[in-house]
Parts: sequence; C-alpha cells; structure tokens
Amino acid sequence: MIRKSIVLFLAIALSFSFFSCSDTLEDILEAIITSLTSDFRVSPNAPTKAGGNDTNVGVFADTNNGYLVTWVHNYLIENTIYWENYACRISKTGEVLDPAGIYINDSYWSFYCPSTVFAGGNWIIATNQGGLVEWVGATRVTPAGQVLDTPPVNICPSTGMATILYPVIAFNGQEILCVTGIAGKGLYGTIFDSNLNILVEKFLIYEQTVCSSMPRLTANGNNFFLTFFNSDDGFIKLIQISPAGGILSVQDINEEFEIALQYWGIPTITTMNGTSCITYFETPYLWGRRYSSDASAMDSSPVMIVESDSFYSLVDELSTGFQGHGYTDLVWTGECYCFFWPRTPDPGISAVCFNSDLSPEEKKTYSLDSQCDWLCRYGQLYDRSYSLIRAAAIGNKVLTAWADKRAGDGRVYANLFEVTLK
Repeated sequence: MIRKSIVLFLAIALSFSFFSCSDTLEDILEAIITSLTSDFRVSPNAPTKAGGNDTNVGVFADTNNGYLVTWVHNYLIENTIYWENYACRISKTGEVLDPAGIYINDSYWSFYCPSTVFAGGNWIIATNQGGLVEWVGATRVTPAGQVLDTPPVNICPSTGMATILYPVIAFNGQEILCVTGIAGKGLYGTIFDSNLNILVEKFLIYEQTVCSSMPRLTANGNNFFLTFFNSDDGFIKLIQISPAGGILSVQDINEEFEIALQYWGIPTITTMNGTSCITYFETPYLWGRRYSSDASAMDSSPVMIVESDSFYSLVDELSTGFQGHGYTDLVWTGECYCFFWPRTPDPGISAVCFNSDLSPEEKKTYSLDSQCDWLCRYGQLYDRSYSLIRAAAIGNKVLTAWADKRAGDGRVYANLFEVTLK
C-alpha cells in the first residue's frame, strides 16, 4: 500500500512537471513503438527501367484488406521523362503480396503521390493523366490485385491548357471527393461514386493564382475537410465541403502565427470519432489543432506538440525548389496520434506520439528502428521524391513507407510498427 502511494505521488508530481495544464495520469503514459518487421523492400521484383527511380510514395489502409502502397517509377530516355504508377498490397502482418508490383497506368507529369481510398469493395487510385489536355484519372483495383479500369476513368478535367496538380481523394462512406490544383486557377473538386460515376461536375473550391501546396483531404461525418498551406497570405486553410459540392466554411488554422514563406510544406490531417486533427511545422516546433465535425475549432489556438532540433534540417531540405511540397503523415492508432518524419542528418525515421487532447507523452520523440536514406536534393528534377515518410494505421498497427536511396537509386521500403501506451 505504501509503494502504491509513492508511485501515485510520483505520477502526480510528474504530470505537473511535464504538463502544467493537466493532472491526469494518462498524460504521463509513455508510448511503446515496436517493430513487427525489419524494414523491407516493397515489390522487390517490380520492373525498373535503366536509371529509373521509385518516388512519390503513398500508403493507405482498409480494416479488412490491409495496406496498399503506391508509388511512381520515373525514368529518362533520350532526354524525355516517363512515369509509371504502381501499387503493392501489404497484409496486416506486413507480408508483401505483390512482389512484382501492380502496374496501374502510365502517367503524365506525375510528380505527385497517387491518392487512394477503399470504396465499393475496391481500392480506387487517383493519378495525373493527360497529354495536350490534362485530367485526373481514377482506377479501381480489386482486393485480389486486379486492375479494373484500363485506361483510367476521367474524374476531373483541367481548365483549358492548365496543368493538373497533386490530385487527392477522400471517401465519406457514400461519395468520393477529388480535389486537384489547376495551375494559375486554384483548387477544384469533383464528386463521384465508387463505380466512378460523376455526381457533381467540377466546381471551384478556392481561387488562387498559384496553387502553393499539395492539399490534404479527409472525411468528417458526411462532409469533407480540406487543408493546405496558402503562400499568398502565409496561412494554413481549412475548408469544409459538403457532399453536394457546397463550400460550407473557410478558415485559417494558424491565425495567431505566420508561417515562414520559404517553407512550402503542407499540413497533415487525420480524423477519428468526429474529430479532425491538423498538424504543421513552424520550426523548431510541430503544432496541432483539432476541429469538430461542424468545423468548429476545439482548441482556442494551435497547440505546440513537440520541439525538435531535427525540424530545422528537415525544413531546410524542404525549402529547396519543388521538394518543398514533401509529404509527412499523421495517423490515429486507437490510443494516440503518431506523427512521422525523416531524421537528418543520420538516415532514419522519427516519431512523436500524443494523446487525443494533443498532450505529448513527456514531449518525447522516438527514433524508430528503420534505416531511411530518403530522397532529397537530387541533381535532376525527375529524381526528386515528394513522399518523405508516409504512414497508415489499422488499429495500433502502423505501416510506414518511403523512397530510399540506400542502393544508390530510389526504391520503396516499408516497416510495420505496433504502437501501444505503457
């Protein structure tokens, strides 16, 4: 009984030491991140063209069907760049189900990660398509890995001759929203169903002269939440969109701060139980803010999640050229949020875990058991990766994936982790 009293006293003291605004024992629980696999090559037998690189990695998850990793294989022939989109199914235990990869389609100007949802019994993958006139294509892939749409279905055309930029999709249980940037115009959306039938034709979401960052998209209830960094005014936007294509609200996430304009990094967003959490960098800090299903802010101002010196070198890398559009990822594991980023200068992956009220466990960052020699600052534009560390969760099992140059060229690697609270 005396021992229990001492432990309780120490726990309460620690809670006030680390979190002056909280006195719950949950706040001092430490996350345990366990590698269930060693880092492994995704689709090791996938075809690679001479001098080609795998870049622009995406990771997506479905509770029943495991994980889907997507990437772009780019290569150069006689000064002409070519792109091919691939996918690989990964089981919930980390088994590679498609060692030769699943060829999805050729792409056009595919400098952006393919975006995926699981809907209507299939994976649906959105990719850049086109030629003289560009468009967003959607391709269905069955849980068995069969490609159903060759060529892909046009779900969002460009406006005139403008370039299509970074399409993303999200599923609210009934409808799928596609959001894409159109160069010189702004962000546009279309809404379609799981059979790839257009329900709402292309509509304007946010007008911009320059589409300044890749958007991130999630569903919260019946509506969709879109977030992106707008370099025109230095604010991260949150836009609520109805399933009928209506713009319900537009607000600034970081109205108390101003993001450094040299960093065109994008925010992350994930939704659990009607709460959408958005994180973003303002070096050397990672900030977060939560929103309810009606897009009302649950935090009066952004909350500082963690401070890390490694953010300086990361943001320095991200601030160079197009690489500034790099992805990082935030997931909910059922017990806590996890944010992942590539560690520099040593090759590896870091993570921070924090509670649903945004309080981090002892403000601690974790060095994960993965080598990660991530692609950045390559000499050739087509070699650059826009993926950094991607992640998706099924319960407390998190699959991370990234483009890695440990073999001297870009190839996709992954690792499966289990996240628990001690």
